[in-house]
Amino acid sequence: MNKTVLSQFSEMSRPAKRLISLSFDSATIVFCVLLSLSLSQVPILDSKVNIELAITITLLGSLLVFVKSGFYRAILRYMGLKAIFTVVLGVLISTLVYTASAVVLNVPISLLSVFLYWSFSILLIGGARLVTIAYLRSKLVRSKSNVAIYGAGQAGRQLAKALSHSNKYKVVGYFDDDEKLVNSEIASIKVYSSASIAK
Repeated sequence: MNKTVLSQFSEMSRPAKRLISLSFDSATIVFCVLLSLSLSQVPILDSKVNIELAITITLLGSLLVFVKSGFYRAILRYMGLKAIFTVVLGVLISTLVYTASAVVLNVPISLLSVFLYWSFSILLIGGARLVTIAYLRSKLVRSKSNVAIYGAGQAGRQLAKALSHSNKYKVVGYFDDDEKLVNSEIASIKVYSSASIAK
């Protein structure tokens, strides 16, 4: 059976995932620097322009920031707002490193090239992580067992909330004796009559 690239990636060991992520980010940073400079019409082939050194400083500085901020430590499938903020902040600092290295080395950059670098980096570095997260979460949801909770009161809701963080169970409904709650929805989960259990 053929496995997708993301499927193979999700089954790798943690060190292998980190190495692939580092390699991907390295290639992406170099690509984003060259693309941003090209689109803003900087003569990247001019021997007087220290493009290689600017790229090297941007690459090493960015990877150092990414490692220190936890880019490769986070478990992708649980990536929430905090991790997304980490990616945005990491790319922002990478953009500052790129800008500072270009200014110090007299690489003729413009605000456009800085904006392009930031945009492409967010799109590729952040986007790759979001696609991976979406895949892992969909795979996780497909592997969960459907369960129903008897009782849609406070205790039942707390149980549903706890199970929403589980890797094994997905709450698909409540059963309750209270006819006022029947056919309503609690956090997008439908409440059924307990009389329908026998059916």
